[in-house]
Amino acid sequence: MRLLVTLLLLTAAASAADLYPVSGTVINNETGRPFGGAHVAIRPQDRPNADPKVLVAGPDGRFAFDLPAGTYDLHAGPRSAMEVYGQRTSRSPIATGVIVGPNLDTAHIVFRWLPLGAIFGTIVDSNGDPVENALVQLVILRTNGGRRTAQTFRWERTDDRGEYRFGSIVGGTYYVAVTAQPWYAARAFSPGNSESASVAYAPVYYPNAATPGQAEPLVLKAGGEAQADFALHTVTGATIAVEFEPERPSVGNVSLIQDGILGTDGFDREQAVGRVSRFTAVPPGRYLLRFNGNASKGPATASQIVDVNGSDLHVKLSLRAPPRASGVVEWTGAAPRPRGTLYIGLWAEKPSMPGATAIVRPDGTFTLPPVVPGRYRVGVRLGAAIIRATVRAEGVPMRDGFLDLSEDDTPTLRITADSSTGAVRGYVQHEGKPIDSVWVILAPPGESPDWLNYRAYQTDSDGSFNFATVPTGDYLLFAVDDPDLEFTNPTAIRPYLISAHPAHIEAGKLIDDRLDILPTVR
Repeated sequence: MRLLVTLLLLTAAASAADLYPVSGTVINNETGRPFGGAHVAIRPQDRPNADPKVLVAGPDGRFAFDLPAGTYDLHAGPRSAMEVYGQRTSRSPIATGVIVGPNLDTAHIVFRWLPLGAIFGTIVDSNGDPVENALVQLVILRTNGGRRTAQTFRWERTDDRGEYRFGSIVGGTYYVAVTAQPWYAARAFSPGNSESASVAYAPVYYPNAATPGQAEPLVLKAGGEAQADFALHTVTGATIAVEFEPERPSVGNVSLIQDGILGTDGFDREQAVGRVSRFTAVPPGRYLLRFNGNASKGPATASQIVDVNGSDLHVKLSLRAPPRASGVVEWTGAAPRPRGTLYIGLWAEKPSMPGATAIVRPDGTFTLPPVVPGRYRVGVRLGAAIIRATVRAEGVPMRDGFLDLSEDDTPTLRITADSSTGAVRGYVQHEGKPIDSVWVILAPPGESPDWLNYRAYQTDSDGSFNFATVPTGDYLLFAVDDPDLEFTNPTAIRPYLISAHPAHIEAGKLIDDRLDILPTVR
């Protein structure tokens, strides 16, 4: 019995010795005050589907876990709006991994939570009456993957008082657009009665601008509120009747799209498909009519540019198959093929357009899902790392590294992936102390127009960075504390390259480096 008790005590001591403290304080980044009662959750990065450990911070914002060694993602905030540790701005929601283990200080974490705000307003007509059911588009300007892009953030509809509200949103730079239809035009419409469609609302952009190019940014401070009111005026409208050939699709949506703010799609409206789809009270302008859905033979798409000038239009959309690429990957290079799941990706030239991803099968073949017609760059990804590859396309043109995909296209992509890769890892420090949550950039020495040639890593809690599976060649390496840096833009990073460390990547070799923070250039 004495021996059993001793063994149990030793086992418990060994188990306790394998746990390390992960503790700190959640604070409001704007006020600097503790965020008492914040929900805090932590989960291993290598097990994203595991149940997280969750607790509620005390009144002083304090939290504490005891965890085994590893890398973790830490979240905190209100239960409905938790943010990730290391998120520096709303425009760059990148996580910082919490590295837990011996000789690492994870007991003094400061989680800077970005408070949420709101954008609200009222929409009225030229008589000052509220406009119900107006469609309000909120566009955010953010840096995503090293590229400054504008993306639709959310949509809202006005209520019967003409009011809308985008609540629980992070601070940042936004744009607002409004489209609507007079209620009397929609209700009064009947076949053969064109008078009901003769009135429409012109679209409007903050601050009551007439065109997307005249739109101005609305800057929302973290935790603040901003008001954006709009007054709509009437113009001569038209009805667009849409028919399909050679058959009516079984399911799908027809969209009426305008050129939006900073290259985004401005959806005037969207409706489920019918035998004849009809858009009433359409203001003058150039639109893209687009259908996506299914017909008897499978996925179908159709699109046509229409110019509206006050006269009714009858448009026939010809259903065609959406573009769908397939192909095969072969490996070259002296090194063995890297282990891991290989992906083929299509990245749209237009940031607002969705892309597509497919897993490469063991025999090297792949089939990408259908995409919207447009221009796409092909990328080969091993896990999160981009692999150097040569792409040849059969059946479609390829210009400047982009595929031009149209309806009915079924190109075959023959991809040669280079297995010769190395790695770069190290630490960022300042005055001998590790610096977390800053960018480390690995850039080509020459200015490349291909954003896939640039890599970035946000340092973890111990100041470490790790670029695994990097194609062989020469690079420049530097660290900078600028979460909004457009690191794929040669002009934006040019001032830093003078002081960057050269990195020559050889197959199968590891470079270990120590970097100091470079002064930020504005």
